[in-house]
Amino acid sequence: MRVSVKVALVASCIFMICGGTAAAARAKVDYNALAGASVNSVMFTRLMGWHAVDATSRAPGPTQIIVQTGMKNAYLLTLYSPCRDLDYSIEIALTSSGHQLSAGFDKVLVPGRESCRIKTIQPINVKAMRAAEKAARLKNKRT
Repeated sequence: MRVSVKVALVASCIFMICGGTAAAARAKVDYNALAGASVNSVMFTRLMGWHAVDATSRAPGPTQIIVQTGMKNAYLLTLYSPCRDLDYSIEIALTSSGHQLSAGFDKVLVPGRESCRIKTIQPINVKAMRAAEKAARLKNKRT
């Protein structure tokens, strides 16, 4: 089964691509500190949103992304290698089998470009993530 999300070019996507305040604020959030222990797989039926975590690094592409699969469910996905063009893509897809997203098996797909295998899946505390992102945006506005 292949589930995809199209992220419209709204302010947050434009800011992420152009290096605006949303991306700058996200770059200051330590998502690894908000992530729980790695799990082998998670139930997955839909992708509500995503963003690259380390898109501003000097690597040829992000190696970590946050995917949101529900209002209260988000995961930090670490990829085996940098995923070229992911930080510029407005659409991604995730492979899954029987509504299970599995580390070491499933992939992040950048349509028309490449697939990037998922190394680890870590649940994220969504409330803590939103609070950290908000704090980073406010701090970014003051500077």
